[in-house]
Amino acid sequence: MGKRDKRKKAASSKNPPKSHPNQTKFSARRRVDNDDEEDIDAILAAFKKVEEARFQVTEEKSTPLPSRRHACQLVANPLVSAELILFGGEFFDGQKVSMFNEIYKYNIDKKEWRRVSSPNAPAPRSGHQLVATHSKLFLFGGEFVSPNQSTFYHYKDMWTFDLATNQWEKLEMKNMPSARSGHRMVTWKHYLVLYGGFYDTYKETRYFDDLHLFDTTTYTWHRKDFSPIDIRPSARSGFQFFTNGTDIVLYGGYCKTLVKANKTRGTVFNDTWTLKMSTEPSLIKWERRKKPQSLPSPPRSGFTAVMYKNKAFFFGGVSDDESDESIDSVCHDDLFVYTVDGNKWHPASIRQASDGRKSKAANKYGIHVASSEPDLVTEEHEYTASPIFPNAFPTQSAPLTQVDSLTPSKPSPRFSTMLAVAQNRMYLFGGIYEIGDKEFTLNDLWSINLDKLDGWECIMTDDTAQSAWKGDDNDDDDDDDDDQGDSESSEEDQESDHDESKKELLETHNTSQEVFPLTPQELEQRAEQEENDPKPEEPLGKYWERTTLYWQKLVHEEGRLHGPLGKALRRDAFEVARERFNDMQPQLVVLKQQVDEAAEIISQRKKAADVTTERMSSRSRR
Repeated sequence: MGKRDKRKKAASSKNPPKSHPNQTKFSARRRVDNDDEEDIDAILAAFKKVEEARFQVTEEKSTPLPSRRHACQLVANPLVSAELILFGGEFFDGQKVSMFNEIYKYNIDKKEWRRVSSPNAPAPRSGHQLVATHSKLFLFGGEFVSPNQSTFYHYKDMWTFDLATNQWEKLEMKNMPSARSGHRMVTWKHYLVLYGGFYDTYKETRYFDDLHLFDTTTYTWHRKDFSPIDIRPSARSGFQFFTNGTDIVLYGGYCKTLVKANKTRGTVFNDTWTLKMSTEPSLIKWERRKKPQSLPSPPRSGFTAVMYKNKAFFFGGVSDDESDESIDSVCHDDLFVYTVDGNKWHPASIRQASDGRKSKAANKYGIHVASSEPDLVTEEHEYTASPIFPNAFPTQSAPLTQVDSLTPSKPSPRFSTMLAVAQNRMYLFGGIYEIGDKEFTLNDLWSINLDKLDGWECIMTDDTAQSAWKGDDNDDDDDDDDDQGDSESSEEDQESDHDESKKELLETHNTSQEVFPLTPQELEQRAEQEENDPKPEEPLGKYWERTTLYWQKLVHEEGRLHGPLGKALRRDAFEVARERFNDMQPQLVVLKQQVDEAAEIISQRKKAADVTTERMSSRSRR
């Protein structure tokens, strides 16, 4: 038995089974094909990874400072005690409006700005509200203005920004507040409380007095309705809204009212209200507070405030003396303190900062802070407004960083500045000041210790020589011409083409963020890449027809071709192009949704005439 088995094995070893004549060749070719397929998969995977990296969230040191802007939001990061976050805003130079939608983070310890780029960021806007919770920022509303001020669009969208991942997410919900800007929103317990704002069209301007609550645990909106006999503040925007943890306080605000046919006038409020809060919505009610004798006078708009240790700190503002023919405005540079429990106002008594701290700041930033004594304001002294003088600010012949006598020891008069409290210091960024019809937007950064009030520290100066006003010195004549042009324009001229509006928004969205310096080669590569990206609503067939040569050249130069030229080249190039097309679709869908939503309304109310400087000036107060 054993010998027979051995003989079988020997025979089988001498006479191996015959294989198919093409089997060896087929197997070898299959191994080669498999290797090629693995190589193709690896190449495409690497290509996809590069494309994903192009759209991933990035955070990098900002070489330039945040550009000058107002109507943005500055908040303290609840996860990082020494960090501030800046989002959005607009800048008007007298001719053109620039809108922004980037996130900037300011590291207080390093005195360093970092810019966060996210592919799914909200569209550019101003006049929005951004509030912080434990780990997220919540954004609602705002306004978009086209560069020539002929298009205004108000948002009613809501977004969250994850502070840990730097990711934006749009929230789709029911019962949201209507589209608006100039509203205010604060955090109370696990609720976001939103009140007021305005909605501006060419035919009318509506101000709101509605109250909405957003539950951050269930992500639901609820509107709080009041009966006709309940007292409550009148409709307004641009007011101050802050909480002491128990109740919410509303102060001031602004609205425009119709005084005669086609003529409006701004109204500045100086009343104070308390919103008595409760987790039971039916118990929420408004109470008007008594008017204190020490109330800042005259009333002012753009009077920004932040809350710290049961006190609200107000800075600046602008007072307007408005008549039928003109508006005379005075900007302020004072700091007021409002005690919530006592309902009392008093000017802050700011002591002189030490010379040592001034020298330290000057050495670090290459400037010298003026050593003149600041005006000390106490409760006993009568308050008088500090007018703004043209000679108090640098000109092109006298830059701020070169002339010591022009370097201020405290923030210059301004309104609508951005304030935030981190640790025990209040930080002030930017704002607006006016000289006649000219409006100057700032981007300087200051801080002050709210416990000691021992003087302002200038962290970053503003080069006002670069903020030259490009508008006319006398805009009244132009206003008359514009009004005449409006009356003569036809209804067709007043309605813009829908596709043109979409194109304008697309261009604004793509170019709103600041670009860091690139080499000529990088610029050329970026331009070529963007030129060969798919466009919104572009079918795959047309995309391939438009970019065939680009992809064939890319496949050939990078050695991706697997086969002879001709059909193989077109086949491989098409596969790479289709992969790029599919990868880009999520980004294009998001952009298209934002643009379509805006363009649908924009196309119905866009006019041919420019918006006057007076209109832009009133917007900055809202």
